[in-house]
Amino acid sequence: MNLISNLSINHSKFLDLSRALRLNFCTPVLESPIRFINKDIFNFEIPSEVLLGKAAIDKNFNSSSLDNLYFNINDLTEEYVTYFDSGIELENYYNPVKNTVNKTIEDTVIKDHGILHLASTVLKDGKILSGFHQREKDTLGFGYGLNEGYTELLRKRYFSDKRSGYYELEEHFANIVEEIVGKDKMQDFYMRADLKGLINELSKEYSADEIQKFIVALDNLSLLSYNRENNSNIFKDRILEKSMYNIVPIVAKHYERKIVKNNYTLESMNEYFDNINYLTNIGEFVLTGKRREKFTNHMLRLGNDVMQMSKLHYNIKVLDKKKII
Repeated sequence: MNLISNLSINHSKFLDLSRALRLNFCTPVLESPIRFINKDIFNFEIPSEVLLGKAAIDKNFNSSSLDNLYFNINDLTEEYVTYFDSGIELENYYNPVKNTVNKTIEDTVIKDHGILHLASTVLKDGKILSGFHQREKDTLGFGYGLNEGYTELLRKRYFSDKRSGYYELEEHFANIVEEIVGKDKMQDFYMRADLKGLINELSKEYSADEIQKFIVALDNLSLLSYNRENNSNIFKDRILEKSMYNIVPIVAKHYERKIVKNNYTLESMNEYFDNINYLTNIGEFVLTGKRREKFTNHMLRLGNDVMQMSKLHYNIKVLDKKKII
C-alpha cells in the first residue's frame, strides 16, 4: 500500500518526488491478458485471512472475473518482512512480484486491502497490472490513485472491518467513476486488471485527454498527500492546482448530466456543488500548517472560476445555488 511513501524517500532506488509528479501521460496502456484458470483450490497452505477474503470476493463478484484471484491464490506463499532494504518499514501485505503475503502484518484493514490487490493482479511484459494500476517494478506508473481509492471502496463495501484506511480522497473520486461506469462493470474491470477496458468505457462520455489527465491528477494527489512535509516548492503547488483543474471535467460533466436528467432537483444541484466544494478543499488533504490554510483559501477563491469553467466548457445550464435554496 505504501509504494508512494517509499517512492519519494528512497532516492537511490525510486524516482524523486518532483520527477514522479507530472501533468501528462504518454506510455501506452496495456491490455489485460486473458487467462483461463481452473477454479479448484490445490494450495493447502493459504492463510486463514486470505480464505476469508476469498469467500467475500466469491460472494460479491462475477465469477468470470476472478481468474487472477485463483491463479495467484494457488501459487501464494507467506514470508516475514519487517524492513525494506533501505530501512523503511513496509506496511504492504501483498507483494505482487513475489506473490507473497507478509505474516508480520496484523492490521485487518491492511490485510483486507492487500487481499483485494492479490485478487486483481497479473504480470505482463515485465509490468505489474493491478486493478487500475499499471507500473514497472519500483516506479509509480499510471493509475495508482484511482486503483487505491477503488480498492478501499471495495474493502469497506465487502469486508468486515469498515474503518477508514489511507485513501479517503482517492476513494471519493473512485466512487464517482463507478457512478459513471456502473458498479458491475467497474468491479469486473478492476478484478481483471483491465485499465484499458475502463478507459474505453469512459471514452463513451469523455475524451482521451480528459480521462488521462484525470487519472494522472489522482496519481499526483496521492503522491503529494503522502509527502506533506516535503511539499514546499512552487512546482508542487502548481501541480496541485493543475491536478484540481484536471479533475473538474470528469466530475462536473457527470453531475451536470445528473442535474439535467433529474430536472434540476435540489438534491442533484446540491450534489454538484458539494463536489465542487470538495475540490476546492483538496489542499486540506495534501498540505500542512500555514501552507494548507493559504492554499485552501486560494482554492476557495478559485471555486467560482471552477464552476464557471465547467458550465462554459460544456454549455450546460446550471442554476445558481442561491436561487434554489
